[in-house]
Amino acid sequence: MTPLRLFILKERTPKALISVDVALDIIFVVDTLLHFFRPYIDQDTGQVVTNLKKIRSKYAASMAFYMNVLACIPILKTPLAPLLNDETNVALSTNFNILRMIRILHFPEQFEELKSFLSRKVPVNESSFRMGVILFFTQLLMCMFASVYFGLSSTKVDDMCPGPDEFAETVLEEEMWIAMDELIVNTMDPQICNTTESNYMECKDCPQFLFFLRSVYFLMQTLFTIGYGDSVVPSRSVIEVTMACVFMIFGVFGYGLIIANMTSVLSNIDVVRMRFRHEMDNLNRWLSFRAVPESLRQRVEILFSYVY
Repeated sequence: MTPLRLFILKERTPKALISVDVALDIIFVVDTLLHFFRPYIDQDTGQVVTNLKKIRSKYAASMAFYMNVLACIPILKTPLAPLLNDETNVALSTNFNILRMIRILHFPEQFEELKSFLSRKVPVNESSFRMGVILFFTQLLMCMFASVYFGLSSTKVDDMCPGPDEFAETVLEEEMWIAMDELIVNTMDPQICNTTESNYMECKDCPQFLFFLRSVYFLMQTLFTIGYGDSVVPSRSVIEVTMACVFMIFGVFGYGLIIANMTSVLSNIDVVRMRFRHEMDNLNRWLSFRAVPESLRQRVEILFSYVY
């Protein structure tokens, strides 16, 4: 949600979302403090260290501690907000939201914890788990890139949602893909929305969700080199053309990573299936050699199929 708040929602952030952010900031501060009491496993000896002095010294000297301190700073915005004017408040909120995104660096560690937790219950397929991690980070980066792209492509416009009288002059005359996106324009343009022949019944003054949805849609076309043509980059917009080129370069590597890992997942599934069939063939031969009754053989096969 942070990229959305920074580049799309801006001053129109719902109060409920701000409350959720404050609650999560408090939880993160508490979690940071609890790390001073959390035992850890010594990598050299493999023993669990419960000595509080060693735990605190190790945590205070780690990079994770400094990352957490920076990520905890946004909690200060709540007591400072009443003391500042609106303009300073917006600038402070923007800077604090950027600091909040440092928490992303904890995701790799969290996925390792998740894999360790799952492996204690069932065997974890490395390829499938890695595929899930790749898809998660792909969605995360898509959200970030789409929000950044929308924000940078609308820098020429001070207010993306002006009044009906100023819409044509403020938005439509600028060189940016948003002004050329038919769905966005038809939803916001009062001249189209107010006509009886219009098919766009849900006309909105500021369709922020539509901004994000169309940004992700345009980004997916660019990253995966699809290019339907219904949403294009203006040729005279240097910022948008440059960013589109960067996204396409990222898309080549991301697309290759997903395909390569998907190949690994499918081949791994095939290897496991072939191994199971080989083991079942050996088991059936042994059951036939021992003249096991047919009903019992069927129950054994069902059991092994269930375990597989």
